[in-house]
Amino acid sequence: MFKLAWQIGSSTLIVFIFIKMIQGYGAKRKDRCYSLGKRKAQSLRGFGPVSKSLFCFSFCVTMLSIWTDSAYIISLHNNLPTKAFGLLLLILGYLRLRRTFEQLGTNYSPIFDAYLPDSIVTTGMYKQIRHPVYLYNLFISFGLALTSGSVWVLASATIGLAFLIIGIEREEDYLKANFSQYNSYSETTWKLLPYLY
Repeated sequence: MFKLAWQIGSSTLIVFIFIKMIQGYGAKRKDRCYSLGKRKAQSLRGFGPVSKSLFCFSFCVTMLSIWTDSAYIISLHNNLPTKAFGLLLLILGYLRLRRTFEQLGTNYSPIFDAYLPDSIVTTGMYKQIRHPVYLYNLFISFGLALTSGSVWVLASATIGLAFLIIGIEREEDYLKANFSQYNSYSETTWKLLPYLY
């Protein structure tokens, strides 16, 4: 009975977050509205289809891992507390990502089609971390990896992390080159993880 409750509850939350993320990103990217009146910046051009594929793949494999014991999932663990922690990380990542987007406002543009923002946001989620959108996307990716316990989802999250680190470095370069206050802002904040990076 408990297993069925876990399956129904966790898969309901995951599907809800999946749908809300598609809607949220869809609205932010509709007709490339993020580019209106802005100058083009250096982008990770090929990452658009890759990120969407990784996103969908991870959600699908996580759902399969909840409902089946297929050997194709290649399970790293089947520990319920670890899976529950992953689900909490996923929920926290989604909620914080929504809040971050609210604070970012019209300064958003995707990493694969980047444009210079109107201004540098330094408050709210941006007070200590310069790239919280990427951080909370990683919460979601690694939350799915822990929830699924699958080596495939962990590999997907790791590939996403590698792309984001490259993107962060590029973004740092063009923001420093175009906003004089970015240097002082970067001296008092962390790129992604406090005390680490």
